[in-house]
Amino acid sequence: MAEFQVMLSNEQSETLQKFIYELASNAVEQVRKEAGLQKEWLRKGEMAEFIGIARTTLDSWIDEGLKISIVNGVTLISKKEVTRFLIDHQK
Repeated sequence: MAEFQVMLSNEQSETLQKFIYELASNAVEQVRKEAGLQKEWLRKGEMAEFIGIARTTLDSWIDEGLKISIVNGVTLISKKEVTRFLIDHQK
C-alpha cells in the first residue's frame, strides 16, 4: 500500500481536527437519539427531547393525567401512553 503525507499549516491542522471532532460528535449524538427510537419506555428527560417539548410541559401533561411509572425513583413514560394522551386531548 502506498503511503503519502499531507502538509498542513497549524491553522489548517486545527481546523481539520475541529471538523473531525464535530463530525464524530454529531454521529455519536445521532446514534444516541436513534437508540432512543427503539425503546418503548423513556425517562422523563428523554421523552421530552423525543417529542420535542420542554420538561416543564411534560410535567404539566403528567399533572393533567399522563400516566407514568416510577421504579426505584426513576420516572418512565411509555411512548404508547403519550400517544394515547395526545389523542385524548385532540380538539
